[in-house]
Amino acid sequence: MQNILITSATDLIGSALITHARDRYAFRALNRRPLGTLPCHRADIANYEAILPAFDDIHTVVQLAAHIQNQSDAIFKANLQGTSNVINAALNTGVRRIVFVSSGSVMAGYAQLSPYNKLLSGDYEALPESWPILTHESPLRPVGLYAASKVWGEEFGREHASQHQLSVLCLRFGRVNHENRPTQPREYAVWCRHRDVV
Repeated sequence: MQNILITSATDLIGSALITHARDRYAFRALNRRPLGTLPCHRADIANYEAILPAFDDIHTVVQLAAHIQNQSDAIFKANLQGTSNVINAALNTGVRRIVFVSSGSVMAGYAQLSPYNKLLSGDYEALPESWPILTHESPLRPVGLYAASKVWGEEFGREHASQHQLSVLCLRFGRVNHENRPTQPREYAVWCRHRDVV
């Protein structure tokens, strides 16, 4: 059974992953807060030396830890320094794969453009017969510091994957919520069910 380290395992996505896949993987957590449901190493990902012991005998890291509010100091510490530390710790301890949890917000600028703004507002009558589908190859349009930090994380991961024997998968999730269902018109276009995220 593979040993999977989840950063910020108490996050909604981390909790869903543990709930739905605990019979397939041996999960461990790297958290600032205690977690009584599985082995947990407590440290701040912005502190490289403090997080390093959590990577012992780990096959894959799921990098969820991030600051979501657009506050530059906190974004730098958690999303840039923290992601850099996680990837470097993985490289220095022989981890073979990182799953970097990015965000659909790296494409959020499209929400201001037609016809995507009509789709997101639920104005389906105003939609044309067809429109360009956004894919992983579409130009990025991040909005805000959080989204920009996720773009940086994707590119930092790509650079390390190209230079080292490391697999880095970047997953852009839409809206994941506690209700596990769309709760407003915009969410019908970007909502992700917990099971699909897992």
